[in-house]
Amino acid sequence: MADESNDELQVQIQYALVEKLSNAQKRQAKLLELLDECIFECNNRLALTFTNPAWQTRLGYSCDELENMDLYTIIHSSTQRSLLDNCLSKLAQENNTKPAIIEVQLKLQNGQHHWFELRLVQDGDGGYIGSLFEIQQHKDIQAQLLHQQNYVRRLSLVASHTQNLVVITDREGRIEWVNKSFEERTGYSLKNIMGQKPGCLLQGKESDAQAIKQMSDALREGRSFQTDIINYNSNGEPYWVNINTSPVIDSTGNISHFIAVQTDITQSRAALSALKEAKYQAEQLSEAKSRFMANISHEIRTPLNAVIGSAEILLDSGLTREQSRFTQMIRTSSGALLSILDDVLTYSRFEAGKINISHDPFKLDRCLEEAIDIVSGTALEKGLSIILDIMPKVPLAIIGDKPRIRQILINLLANAVKFTHQGEVVVKVDYFEREDQLILQLSVQDTGIGIAEDKIDNMFEAFMQSDTSSTREYGGSGLGLAICRQICEAMGGEIRVQSILDVGSQFTVEFPLLVDPKICDSTAKIIKHRQYSHCWIVGQHHSLNPAVGNMLQHYGLTYSSFAKHTDLPHRVANNVDIILLTDPKQLAHCQEYLAMANQQMPRKVCLFSIDLQGKECGFIYDNQHEILLNGPFKLSHLSWALELIDDPDENLNITSACNSALPSSLITKYNDKHVLIVEDNINNQVVLSQLLVQVGCKTSCVEHGQAAIDFLSTHNTDLILMDIQMPVMDGLTATEKIRSSREPYSQTPIVAVTANAIHGDKKRFIQAGMNQYLAKPINRDMLYEVLDRYLNPSHSTKRSKLDKLQYTLQQLSDL
Repeated sequence: MADESNDELQVQIQYALVEKLSNAQKRQAKLLELLDECIFECNNRLALTFTNPAWQTRLGYSCDELENMDLYTIIHSSTQRSLLDNCLSKLAQENNTKPAIIEVQLKLQNGQHHWFELRLVQDGDGGYIGSLFEIQQHKDIQAQLLHQQNYVRRLSLVASHTQNLVVITDREGRIEWVNKSFEERTGYSLKNIMGQKPGCLLQGKESDAQAIKQMSDALREGRSFQTDIINYNSNGEPYWVNINTSPVIDSTGNISHFIAVQTDITQSRAALSALKEAKYQAEQLSEAKSRFMANISHEIRTPLNAVIGSAEILLDSGLTREQSRFTQMIRTSSGALLSILDDVLTYSRFEAGKINISHDPFKLDRCLEEAIDIVSGTALEKGLSIILDIMPKVPLAIIGDKPRIRQILINLLANAVKFTHQGEVVVKVDYFEREDQLILQLSVQDTGIGIAEDKIDNMFEAFMQSDTSSTREYGGSGLGLAICRQICEAMGGEIRVQSILDVGSQFTVEFPLLVDPKICDSTAKIIKHRQYSHCWIVGQHHSLNPAVGNMLQHYGLTYSSFAKHTDLPHRVANNVDIILLTDPKQLAHCQEYLAMANQQMPRKVCLFSIDLQGKECGFIYDNQHEILLNGPFKLSHLSWALELIDDPDENLNITSACNSALPSSLITKYNDKHVLIVEDNINNQVVLSQLLVQVGCKTSCVEHGQAAIDFLSTHNTDLILMDIQMPVMDGLTATEKIRSSREPYSQTPIVAVTANAIHGDKKRFIQAGMNQYLAKPINRDMLYEVLDRYLNPSHSTKRSKLDKLQYTLQQLSDL
């Protein structure tokens, strides 16, 4: 019994031990499940025999996946696997229980690689027990810290070696560190100034108080700032710096430091000051130059006005042939001198940037013909032909700067006539599209001396001339082509030249074209009855015939060409209305042919004969159906000739104007008008008076503005011609006093008659109260246009309304 009792007790004890062991194992398993570390057991070949749940949490591998894996398979690099083998060898040799600890990078189930700390100990049965603790975050922080350390090291090197002055202060603005450049520039070493404020060290009597306050406010409020200020070094020597200061924010979001980078700008400030002084000097020089040019213009134009005006008056006074020749020489030479002066003034305006390109509607054909008229006299004297050839489709109603375009053509034509001894000058006009923009093309081609190849590239430079010989056969200022280029560039265009020595030159101008649909183009609608349908061109002029053909196409007329009169049909076709003869040598034969033809036809055929070198007036009206067109060929020739044929009585003024320099209708036009001439130059008083007397005006002359005011108070005056520069009282002051008075004469029209021709003068005169502006030398036609505007009764009603309005505005402004 006792033995059975012992056996039963033994069994109970064993059961109790097993149960206790089972509970311990359960607690141990629960502890392993709760651990954040990866616990494992493996054999001597590192094949995993046990892993806790952390493996799946940390590495992503399931228990089934780990059963067939070993540590070697999840270690990232062979270097780390070799390191693990070394650790295992040491464990085996030392035969101790101290764990081997290494850092390894393991491959996770998702393909990423994380760093872990691996601990291994022997289990006593030839295997190993170990743990894996993830240190990836620690590695990341360590790498970031290393990067920051490297960045700070590089930044420190930059700060130490830069020539800028670097200062680091604490939150209160006290110095903690300065770089070497700061020490060298200021003379203060870091150990002597730590804890001090930079402003107390560096600022002095010349330092800007406003800048100091700006910096103090920014530091107090924790803001960035940038400013220029004068600082002083340890020896009291001033220097300029640009200070750029920024706050440094710590991890808590508070300001821990300020970093100030100071750039020494002493030299740049000195350079800027020198530049400002140079700019001021240049402006003063430019102003002095403008005043000089204004004075030169006045001093030259004033006597020129008397010379040119006297010459024009003499030419109308019935001179002998010899006297007329010398008087014409005076007028021509004076005009040449005036042209040179205008070139100099225009070039000066462009240099000063005071030229504005206007955009006004005008007729291109009239502009070009006006330019041709100016040079035609010289061309005819030399026996040269001038032909205007406008392509049929060129729009003639355009928007642009008419005076500038005319000036370009005048300069080019004047050069062509000057350098051409025989032959012709052809002006061709065409247009084309470029980048959705219309481009107008003007070319002037001559048969002159040409330009040497080595001089072509410099032709558009100021004062450059093709004729640089000591004889200076051709003369000139050398500014014409330079001005042409400046105008073209201002209009967004260009100018170029092609030339062959001893053959001729061709200058081509291109600039953007704006068409004005509001202006009616000069087409065939000006022909009253529209009866003209077909024309015959007789002759074989190589340049004139194409120009005539283009002219006819422009007016919508068809034509046929015949080289000689003998090629004409025996009978004139029913649709032929006009015969255009381009060869004057065949005139007699064509007249005979026309006389026979007109006898056989119920209606008459017109004969227009073109003589490019005919020196008589532009139209010679021999009979009802024959007209001789003399001089340069123009687009308007056909329209004028047809108007004269259609209605001779209405258009006889075309011919009468050629026979008299002064129309008879003007001689007594202003008998009841009185004009006051305010001019200090006696010669100009005489010239102006004579020009006014020729049209019936009564004139009075005074020498300065105060005398004009005194005269107006006692005399009725219809118009005042006011000079600008005069003694006692100048023209502007006198005009202002006249306009500001409440006397009846305050509304009398005032026209500035001045030698000032500088840009902005006209605007200045108008603002002073003048009505219009005439530049000296006075052009007689322009003077008569002014008289017609202000003295013609047909304009008086409109002008009186305008005067009343101006007077009312003046009264309101005085209140």
